[in-house]
Amino acid sequence: MPGFTTCLLALPCLLLGGSVAMDAGFLPHQMRLAEDFYLSWDLDVDSQLVTFLVLARTKGWVGVGITNTGGMDKADMAVGWLKDGEAYFHDRHGVGNNVPVIDDSQDYKLLALVENETHTEMKFRRPFRTCDPDDLDLTDDTLRIIFACATADPTDVNKIPYHNLAGVKSAQILIYGQTVHPKPANRSSFDVVTNFTVPTKATFYSCTIGKMPHLEQKHHIYMVEPIIPEASKNFVHHMVLNVCPSTYTDDSITEASGCYEHDQQGVFMSCLEILAAWAVGGQTLIYPEKAGLPLGTPEDPIYYMLQIHYDNPTAMPGVLDHSGFRLHMTAELRKYDIGMFWTGLAVGPMHFIPPQVSSFKTYGYCDTSPINKDVNKTYSDMWLLGSLLHTHLVGTQIRVLHFRNGKQIGILAQDANYDFNLQETRTLKEPVRVKRGDVLITECTYNTENRSTITWGGLGTTDEMCLAFMWYYPRNEFTGCNSLQVLQTVAAALNVSATRKEDLFAILQNWNWTERSAADIEVKLRDADHYLYTLERTGHRVTKVKIPEIPEEKVIPCSRLGAFGGSERQEGVPLALVASLIMVAWYQAVL
Repeated sequence: MPGFTTCLLALPCLLLGGSVAMDAGFLPHQMRLAEDFYLSWDLDVDSQLVTFLVLARTKGWVGVGITNTGGMDKADMAVGWLKDGEAYFHDRHGVGNNVPVIDDSQDYKLLALVENETHTEMKFRRPFRTCDPDDLDLTDDTLRIIFACATADPTDVNKIPYHNLAGVKSAQILIYGQTVHPKPANRSSFDVVTNFTVPTKATFYSCTIGKMPHLEQKHHIYMVEPIIPEASKNFVHHMVLNVCPSTYTDDSITEASGCYEHDQQGVFMSCLEILAAWAVGGQTLIYPEKAGLPLGTPEDPIYYMLQIHYDNPTAMPGVLDHSGFRLHMTAELRKYDIGMFWTGLAVGPMHFIPPQVSSFKTYGYCDTSPINKDVNKTYSDMWLLGSLLHTHLVGTQIRVLHFRNGKQIGILAQDANYDFNLQETRTLKEPVRVKRGDVLITECTYNTENRSTITWGGLGTTDEMCLAFMWYYPRNEFTGCNSLQVLQTVAAALNVSATRKEDLFAILQNWNWTERSAADIEVKLRDADHYLYTLERTGHRVTKVKIPEIPEEKVIPCSRLGAFGGSERQEGVPLALVASLIMVAWYQAVL
């Protein structure tokens, strides 16, 4: 079936008009894949199982699948339909753009497949890992969900009619943490938003400095909700809410303007500590019940900076933006205060990626040791709760590696299928302890096969970054650290003579870049000296460091335990066996 396109984890197809309320009858995690085409899912972490529910406005077949690339080939799919009162459902995989092939091992378990006059609903379950070579593992990485449906049912399980609707979207399936918005007593909220007309420039950073609300007592922020007006959603790339120094006054308050204009740069660049962050694809961030972001004490911020990165490649004029954050807070204090820090590779042109290479890695170094260690003071460990990983268009993978005493002991955050259009704060399954003095290495991988010139580190969307924003408890004075390489170290690594950055840039532009030469430079830059910049509320430190040896990642052997054991193909199942799980009356009430 050429052109079947993408299909991911059981999804519905709504083609007959009408709409659906996303908060009625769906599982906790929800996505609208297309008009009247919904996917929702629920996790059983202990049993390593995920249940999917697909709802679509169609009476034909529906299909959904997961893939690492967004394409049909090697995608892992579920396809089902009802015909003459019988349910047909198969675990399939993609071979090119042909009709998906039925797997020899059926590792998806059908729970329900029903339809009424307008809609089809398909509910099924699968293990996180099936050990079937025709299936894909569900991991913490970003996955591409492919989906399709048609108005007609197949006449043969191997002859599926061409779809009427198809598409692909990115999502993280293994989402940990709360999904239901908490409603503590004595709660309130306030908005931090901009009032700014998006410039007719491809990339622009807007900054505004404002003042937090005055509170008579300490509060905890328990939820951070992004505010993106409909008119702005195609222009806002990411937002960061920073804390400004205690030396700021009401005279420091500014209207929104360019962050990097010379007359304002010093004012904006001093607001370094991060309070909240959001990027395209992100959702509302809900903190765990034991911790909250503090506000209202002498140690807490009074002034903030809201930075918004806009993309306007078509130079659309007259877009007035009121984006920002809604911060929900309560006077019912939690046990711990939450803090945030950033790490990675300093943004600048000494961070570069060669052109036309399939893989190139860069590294950022972070030492969490206190700047001025007091031997009489006990430094509490940091318990990491989650992260937001950030590169731009050519980034494909990001990892934050955890080192102690020179050896890697774990991976704090990673995304092996990074998607620029889905950047969100991701909660860890369990908090991870970071001792003061542990080292964090941020490793970013890029693919520039479609670029003919060097990609430089910088602020623009077509430039590159390698950053991770981490949040933790209990809050301390540590606010971040990153590393960079200077002109001399880069020139020495390349074994060239350059005393001005312009000379080095010219050499790099004229370099004979191949996969082999790029791999050689990658190793030399990794092994060269890095300059580490550590930031605390009370000061900063600059030291010279080297990236530690990074061991190869071990692949965990697969076990069939927990899978459904390669059950027989589920086709011709009497509708009565599954219809009890779905209430047709519910359709009539909400559709």
